[in-house]
Amino acid sequence: MELTADGNLVHLAASGFDLKAKPTRSTSPLPAPQNLRVKPTGTAGEAMCKCVAVPLADTYESSHTLDPINGPWTGIPPVSNSQNILFSGLSRGKDYYFRVRAIGANGPSGWSDVATMMVV
Repeated sequence: MELTADGNLVHLAASGFDLKAKPTRSTSPLPAPQNLRVKPTGTAGEAMCKCVAVPLADTYESSHTLDPINGPWTGIPPVSNSQNILFSGLSRGKDYYFRVRAIGANGPSGWSDVATMMVV
């Protein structure tokens, strides 16, 4: 049997589940993404970056470089609502450096710490 509450607060409260309010937009800047990791995908010239989700982030912006001190950093289009970001078209046998930032209602967060990987 399946029941729905259709927004009825009395039915929701009687469900026995913990009720939480939906997050609202914050007026504070978002924190930088944490725990950025990068790994190969099994396809030549690709890397997959993943970070811990940032609450209230709408999108994630990412970039990569061969020189983290002098750049230039090459960005890829923002990925909607996903902290898993695929980089493709990378040169094999080179060390790449990756970073990610969250974008919310009040603009972008700071950049994550840099993660590095030799692309295969």
